[in-house]
Amino acid sequence: AARVPGLEVTVYRIINHFFGESVTVAGLLTGKDVAEQLRGKDLGDELLFPRVMLRADGDLFLDDTTPAWLSEQLGVPATPAPGEAPELIRAILGIHQ
Repeated sequence: AARVPGLEVTVYRIINHFFGESVTVAGLLTGKDVAEQLRGKDLGDELLFPRVMLRADGDLFLDDTTPAWLSEQLGVPATPAPGEAPELIRAILGIHQ
């Protein structure tokens, strides 16, 4: 496995309280569920979340909160990231194509 010096990635499980715990797809998570469950955690420099969590127009979660609102709640930039592995890895490494 390749290693990047200084890079630490933590994956958090978010429980869907908005639609119910049996709903386990990222596209049905809300900004408030994310904020409530990650508030107070050490999130490092940035929170990357799957882009599919945003509506089709790309600027709102299903509960009408925004990535900017989520950033304010958590104290770190909240950035939508692609769901496909190669694009996600580029986003984590800060490589923009």
